[in-house]
Amino acid sequence: WDGLRHIRYRELGYYQGIQDDDIDNTDRLGINAWAEHGIAGRGVLIDLPRYMGADFKMDRIPMDGPMIEAIAKKQGVELKPRDIILLRTGWMQWYLNSKELGPDRMSIAAPAPGLDGSRDTAEWMWDRRITFFAGDNIAMEALPPVPRNFQHRRMVPLFGMPIGEFWDFEELAAYCARDGVYEFFFASSPLYVPGEIGRAHV
Repeated sequence: WDGLRHIRYRELGYYQGIQDDDIDNTDRLGINAWAEHGIAGRGVLIDLPRYMGADFKMDRIPMDGPMIEAIAKKQGVELKPRDIILLRTGWMQWYLNSKELGPDRMSIAAPAPGLDGSRDTAEWMWDRRITFFAGDNIAMEALPPVPRNFQHRRMVPLFGMPIGEFWDFEELAAYCARDGVYEFFFASSPLYVPGEIGRAHV
């Protein structure tokens, strides 16, 4: 998880307008606040590679609201307020199957599918009342990032929304495809590390 200390929004600061001086030498906005209660709710897997089929390739594919809804519809699942959306982009499988696991493959400059970074997509998230997003790639977002279109700066400090990265959805995706059910009870227990920017045991 990227927690609420992970990133600030320019002069507005961290979530709820908190500034650097407010969190220095404290555990305020630390991941430990979530560790005390855990994160749980209705999870929905959005499986991009299965949706695209033979047309899928590891490239910069920005997933906006209408595309996410189209994938959900094809999977036979309805998105609801307070959902936790898990984006399977295929990046984790691609990375683990790569013959050369060098740093160039772990770079945000390398093309990867993920959440679209536009303001329209941020408005879609807000209007649909999505709770959390998590992806199986480096940043959960489509990479490389486009200037002024990076959801981290909206989701974490403005929405108060944690972001999941580097998750492995392969086994889950296989279960969902086999059963035709893409919704489930989701539970995550972040590690209790006071003041930590982000860390989790899922």
